Amino acid sequence: MKRLLLALVMGALCPLIATASHIHSTKAEQTLEQMLGTSGMIEIFTMKGRAAPALSPASQGRIYFDSTSMNFQVSENGGAYETLLTGAGGVLGTGSGGTGTSTTFTQGSIVFAGASGVYSQDNANLFWDDSTNRLGIATAAAPSTTLHVGGQTLIKSTNSSTISIEDASGNPYLRVDSSGPDGSNATVRAGTLTYTIVTDSDANYEEGVLKSEPTWSPSSNSGTSFSAVGANPDTAGSNNLGRLIGVRARPSHSGTGTLTNLNGIMGVAISNVGAGPVTTMRGLNFTVSNASSNTVGNMNGIEVDINKFTSGPVTNAKGLYIRSGFSGVTGTKHGLYIEDTTAHNFIAGPLGLGTSAPTNILSFGGNTARIAWMERHTTANTAGNTLTLQAGGATSAATNKAGGQLILAPGANTGTGRSTVSIKGYTVATGSGTTDGTQVDRQVIGGFKALTDGANAALVNVTVASNTVASGVIRYAVEVFNGTDLQVEEGQAFYHVTNKAGTIANNEVNQTFQQALTSGTLLVDWTITAADPAVVTINANSSLTPSAGYPRITYTIESFSQQAISVQ
Repeated sequence: MKRLLLALVMGALCPLIATASHIHSTKAEQTLEQMLGTSGMIEIFTMKGRAAPALSPASQGRIYFDSTSMNFQVSENGGAYETLLTGAGGVLGTGSGGTGTSTTFTQGSIVFAGASGVYSQDNANLFWDDSTNRLGIATAAAPSTTLHVGGQTLIKSTNSSTISIEDASGNPYLRVDSSGPDGSNATVRAGTLTYTIVTDSDANYEEGVLKSEPTWSPSSNSGTSFSAVGANPDTAGSNNLGRLIGVRARPSHSGTGTLTNLNGIMGVAISNVGAGPVTTMRGLNFTVSNASSNTVGNMNGIEVDINKFTSGPVTNAKGLYIRSGFSGVTGTKHGLYIEDTTAHNFIAGPLGLGTSAPTNILSFGGNTARIAWMERHTTANTAGNTLTLQAGGATSAATNKAGGQLILAPGANTGTGRSTVSIKGYTVATGSGTTDGTQVDRQVIGGFKALTDGANAALVNVTVASNTVASGVIRYAVEVFNGTDLQVEEGQAFYHVTNKAGTIANNEVNQTFQQALTSGTLLVDWTITAADPAVVTINANSSLTPSAGYPRITYTIESFSQQAISVQ
């Protein structure tokens, strides 16, 4: 506008300077006085187009008609040239304070800067109805409310301010606050109840699309039940219904990125710091009841179906996954607790205890020693109960069918390692008392040892406490092989030893045996030391030159006394 006034002032001054009706200059650069001379009134001021001259000196102005852009250019006080007017119709450009357009704006238009800064209007998407004081956004029709927004809408806060829709008293009906990792959660309030619609996409935010945070805080009276989300669907009429669902969650993964966890329903119960005592906390609580006289075919508290419908690989699948460290629990911990003693618990596939990959119907993890046992009786002064381990019987009323075998087998060994089966018992006191007996081996089956030809080898240690005896039998087979010939002696060696008030005596071994020899002789001797523990030794002396690993003995030990034995 400033430059337009400059042009007008120049025209207004012309009558005071000259009386010529038309000034036309063909020179490259002239002053106004040079162009006017002594003429009178100016009717037409014509300027020849040219390339941009030098900028105006300080405290002066310079104007010329640009032969390239075909419009007047003005330089003021040494500043850069700017367009004075644009277009054939003489539209004043926005850079000169104009609108940049010859458009007549519609009443109610909200003018904005369009392309190249030209003043524009878009009444179908932005319109103010002054007669009703209503604003329309993205609605072609006249706005029907104070704020009428059509199409998809995004309200985004760039700070911690709260966007709130309130009633006349200032009570919020809808509040969009800055809670959540992305600060974009919509909170719906009604009285003291609060529901948060989570719209953020933070990877660590696990509280779902609809987050409920109601608070039970009445001024008086106690309550029986308080629910954050309630669903009570019902049926009426005689029409059939395939499925009635109280709450349904069906999340799906359609993206190409990796999804760490996909949970249908996730329940978390938290008792906060400083809260009062809680009788029972449940992450999920299901009750299935039949309150009618109608027949129910199946009642399932929790039913889990895991299906794979595509060719994509599934690494692991778990029907029921209970994961908890029980951190801070000082009492009894149960990963799975089934209280009903009349309920039958059915598991069709292999059951793993301490292993997630059971091979057989009941498998224990093999990375540590395990004990399967029966707990002690909890009733005071009561004897223990019997545990029966029994193989399967033949079909009832079957003809001449054998029962199943009961097999006790040690774990597999490799190389020169050995594995045995031990049958244990408890020592018995000589008089009445309440002290537990000591668990000792009564029989060790499958013992094995490689011997050195002609040298004593310790086979078993026998405890001989003061004023006790130790006795037992070793049933054995000694083998010798030299690459050609074979020797074997099988027999049994009865041992005993006494300890009278610390004096150990009667350490003897008596053996009976038989041999089979393809060549040479084999002499097997047994001894037991007079010590505590007493050591039973064997010496196998062959006339052959035994191959590596021979002589060797395979044996079973049976203890007849109350003393402990240990295989060497």
